[in-house]
Amino acid sequence: MTKHMILKTKPYNYWNNKENCINEIKKYKTIKEFRLNARQAYYSCLKNKWDDELYSIIKFKNKRPNYWTKERLINLIDNNDNICITDFKNKNGGAFWKIKKIGLFPYLKEFFQNKFS
Repeated sequence: MTKHMILKTKPYNYWNNKENCINEIKKYKTIKEFRLNARQAYYSCLKNKWDDELYSIIKFKNKRPNYWTKERLINLIDNNDNICITDFKNKNGGAFWKIKKIGLFPYLKEFFQNKFS
């Protein structure tokens, strides 16, 4: 048997060890990169509920799931410096989508109408 024929696998329960997952997650810059390149480690983190702790090690390119609460969205709308809704959408795409999903779009429209009247 030659070198290329030897299967390189981790020992059984390797990813159930938190230290192994920490060492693996440090190799990546984003959660997506971690998920795509280390699937077993990623799913082990989810299964063992280590995701919040381990995700603090690497930066999120996007906001965490459920980041945009109603209070955060209202605060973002009230404290924005955009000229129009289109600018707001371009700068805050995820927040804009969430605003439409939870029904805050009329509040956003009213904000921009009052801002320039």
